[in-house]
Amino acid sequence: MVERLKIFIHAVAEFIGGSVVRVLVFAYRGEAQAFMSGYKLSKELNDLYIKDSHHSDDPAIFFSKEGVESTLYKMTLLMQKFPNINEIINLGIVGGLNKSLKPLDIIEVQTSYCHIEGQSTRHQSFVLSSNKDYPYTCMTSHLRVFETEQKEYLSKFADVVDRELWAIGYVMAKYPKVSLKSVKCIADASEDPLECKEIIVNAKRYSEALKEYYLKNFDKGSPSKNQGEMFVITQSQSVLYRKYKAKLLIDWGENQMSVREQGFLNSLPSKMHSKQRIKPLLEWMEKKAYPELVELKEKAKAILKPLKSDQSSFSFDERLDHQTIDFKCQIRSKDDFNQLKETFNHFDYDKWLQFFGKA
Repeated sequence: MVERLKIFIHAVAEFIGGSVVRVLVFAYRGEAQAFMSGYKLSKELNDLYIKDSHHSDDPAIFFSKEGVESTLYKMTLLMQKFPNINEIINLGIVGGLNKSLKPLDIIEVQTSYCHIEGQSTRHQSFVLSSNKDYPYTCMTSHLRVFETEQKEYLSKFADVVDRELWAIGYVMAKYPKVSLKSVKCIADASEDPLECKEIIVNAKRYSEALKEYYLKNFDKGSPSKNQGEMFVITQSQSVLYRKYKAKLLIDWGENQMSVREQGFLNSLPSKMHSKQRIKPLLEWMEKKAYPELVELKEKAKAILKPLKSDQSSFSFDERLDHQTIDFKCQIRSKDDFNQLKETFNHFDYDKWLQFFGKA
């Protein structure tokens, strides 16, 4: 116990004295559950959680609580106590005001406003660092918003509504050198508000969606960077790697992900050069991340197999969203033409339709 305490005190000292610190700010624990399960965190005072052994790339997690006043108070304490923080990322669930936004959509917020019941909307806004593809605005409400009429009124000013972002921006305006970003998951559509109990029941799904987006867009997880010269990786392969890893980090956690990935790489023939290693790794990761989809894809390939020959090849939508088959062939002689007719004779198109439930 004493040794554990010493390690923790050392970690806090490192956190306070470190030069680069990222803090993920959530209003409450339900939004952060997928993140908490993936990191080994120890509690520090004032709802700040850090790792026992802190490094510059490891994020801390902080709970601001719900509401403008609570967030103003707790964020002020956080920044006063840990002046070395250089990046704040607010993650959480929001209510949709923009009718184009659907439940589980993920957005980055560009501008935040504040609305207090009985007062005019505060047009003192805070502009955040965000992906240019997400020019969304967020209205921080003094009260919880459940009624359709409330949402209709707030939709005149913003795309989504939350309970804390404006207050975070208000405090962080005093720290212009600290980067502020916000990633939000839509909990309910503008025309279909959810009750608080329903949001709590679905909190895990929201949290997992947020973590997947965070790992894809903010976490340093590309094998081309992390594995030294182990891989020569293309841009498209890097996108797939990050997608699969984000899913597996949710399923397994950081430690198990690292152990299993390294175990698979160690199982590959040592004579494999770097370009050969990435393909089987991606195939292995896809099977582990999306086993049901991989199984369906194998069934689809088996049905389409008769279409492949020396003169022809095929491809299909590997997400299995539609039944279209892309077919290519070369006809250089009558024999090729006859071979092509034979190929189609062996292909059972009705079976393909049955696979999509459209026969």
